Order: sequence, then C-alpha cells, then structure tokens
Amino acid sequence: MQRYAVAVAVLVVIVVMVIAGCAAYDKAKDINIAARTDPQDFALDPDNDGFDKKTVRSGTWEDHADEIQSVEKVEISYTSTNNSQAPVDIKVYISDDPTLTPEELAAQATLVHTLTLPEGETTVRRDEALIQNIEQVKAKLKQYEGKFTVYVVAESISDTVNVGITEFQVYGTFNADLL
Repeated sequence: MQRYAVAVAVLVVIVVMVIAGCAAYDKAKDINIAARTDPQDFALDPDNDGFDKKTVRSGTWEDHADEIQSVEKVEISYTSTNNSQAPVDIKVYISDDPTLTPEELAAQATLVHTLTLPEGETTVRRDEALIQNIEQVKAKLKQYEGKFTVYVVAESISDTVNVGITEFQVYGTFNADLL
C-alpha cells in the first residue's frame, strides 16, 4: 500500500512538472521582435507633382513573416525640410502595390500620417502617436511581410513647393511564435 501511495505521489509530481513545463515552453516561444525598414529619402516639388514613392523592406520582417502573430507597435521617424514659401500639407500612405498614382491612393492605399509641415526643418523621432488608422496600419504591415511601398504626397502643389523628407523609417514591434 505504501508503494502504491509513493507511486501515485511521484506520478502527480511528474504530471504537475509536465504541465508547468508546457506552460513555460508556450510562454518562451512567444517573443517580441523589433524591426525597421531601411531609411528612405523623398522629394516633393513641381517636377514630380509633389509626389514620391519608395519600396521599402526590412530583412528582419521578411525573415520572420511566417512567425509573426501580431504587430504590437508601429512608429515612424524622419526629418523634413520645407523650403517652400508657406506650410505644406503632406500625406503618407502604404501599400503592397508599387504602381499607384496620386489619384488612386485614397481608395487603394492605407493612410499612415497627415501633417502640415511648417517652413524650415521638422524632425519626428519614433512616434506612434502620429500614425492615423493605427489598427489598420498594423494589420497591413503584418500582411505585407516586410516589403511595401511608402507614398508621400503634397496635398497642394505650386511652383514654390520644395519639400525634402530624409531618413524616413517605419519601426515595428511584433509578437512572434519562433518555435
């Protein structure tokens, strides 16, 4: 009888350890991955009708695309220089279609950021608060798997519009299942 009680106690301990180990394993495989796109420069002027686009990528995003469960945080950073005679309204969109025209953006791309750029230099450093439609942007970034096109467009273009945006990057923090 005593052997039976010891055997049952050992079995209970083993079952508890297995359950605890499975829970720890499940937690250990879910990790956060931080990634960013390569920096890009954009120019908005009368020669390009105040419109510029760049296809951006992130090797880290692409490498872990199959493991990404959710996008936890998205931030953007850039420096803009407005050499125009007045403030300029800009909009930033993302899409997996690199062929969109300015007229197609509102219907076929995802709006990320709208800003009135004052004359002179403006710097934005890793700010999620400036992103509009944050949940939609997160869903699209998960879908795009680390490669997408960023579109920047001036809302009104004139002969005096001259805006440069440098070092534009998108940062993402992802929850991923790596095991």
